[in-house]
Amino acid sequence: IVKNERKELEEQRERLIQETSVNKKLLKDLEDALLRELSTSTENMLDNNELISTLEETKSKADEVNKKLRLAAKTSKDMEKLRDLYRLAAKRGAILFFVLSEMSLINTMYQYSLTSYLDVFEFSLRKLIPDANLERRLKNIMTTLTLNVYNYGCTSIFEKHKLLFSCDITIKLEQDRGNLTQDELDFFIKGNISLEKSKRKKPFIWLYD
Repeated sequence: IVKNERKELEEQRERLIQETSVNKKLLKDLEDALLRELSTSTENMLDNNELISTLEETKSKADEVNKKLRLAAKTSKDMEKLRDLYRLAAKRGAILFFVLSEMSLINTMYQYSLTSYLDVFEFSLRKLIPDANLERRLKNIMTTLTLNVYNYGCTSIFEKHKLLFSCDITIKLEQDRGNLTQDELDFFIKGNISLEKSKRKKPFIWLYD
């Protein structure tokens, strides 16, 4: 999603990763060079002007590299915070894909590839009207994606299975929101299970089994 929504952010992140790797290697090389100079010097350090000059230059470069690394770490942290905001929409996309995949348990004819699903996903992003408000934008992404995946799924399943498909989507989304527990779902599917032995401990000893 970030690659589609904020292409420049993703490019900056990749560039930052490369620069951080290069700077860490440079810092290691500077440290190794400094240790080598110190270990091979036979003169008194204070009398060795060349060594002192090398140490000062190495320290200056190391300070510069460390400054870049600290800036990169802060920038990376800020970027991750922004990326986190898109994870809700990405999670919705993952849930919908697994719902589609589960339809093959109903009929083996219902097969959906990840490639075709990603086409629907990207189409949903392109179809949306730009919105500067990120929270509203993410809500629109999830709503549009859900509708498009539903329509996509319905084009290739039998009429008698469309209600089941709708129900599965609803159940998975409600579970993700925390509005539906597994016990509630079991009761909905099985009906009255009062004759089954309860696995829960009685909250009060005066309650009958």
